[in-house]
Amino acid sequence: MKQYPVAKEGWPFLAVLAVLSMVTYQMFYMWAILPTTLLLFTGYFFRNPFRAVPDMDNIIVAPADGVIVSVQEQYEDRYLGEDAIKISIFLSLFNVHVNRSPCEGIVDFIERIPGKFVMANRKDAGQINSKNCLGLVTPW
Repeated sequence: MKQYPVAKEGWPFLAVLAVLSMVTYQMFYMWAILPTTLLLFTGYFFRNPFRAVPDMDNIIVAPADGVIVSVQEQYEDRYLGEDAIKISIFLSLFNVHVNRSPCEGIVDFIERIPGKFVMANRKDAGQINSKNCLGLVTPW
């Protein structure tokens, strides 16, 4: 699968901001700095850099850039129905916001859980924010 330097979800935002930047530049030269700055930041936010994965068997890698904020055991009731290790990763505004599969496997379960969009640094954000849950069947 070909990887692009910007995640596909970012292209609509970039297109609108590019047009807005050009129109603003034509009409109000000095005001074009605002949409152009937003265009550059949006491209930076949706960047999709290449990540080299070690060529090793039975390896799990971080699915996202950011900082691990907690590692805890908890009961997982949506897919496993048993205790599991939950690793929470906080992504700041400046981290790459592309999530990748942590290991080789087949997606066996997907559940979208609607919720709020509160600031990710709140303690309860993981429980009340919108999220997707995935279950992977791995070869090991």
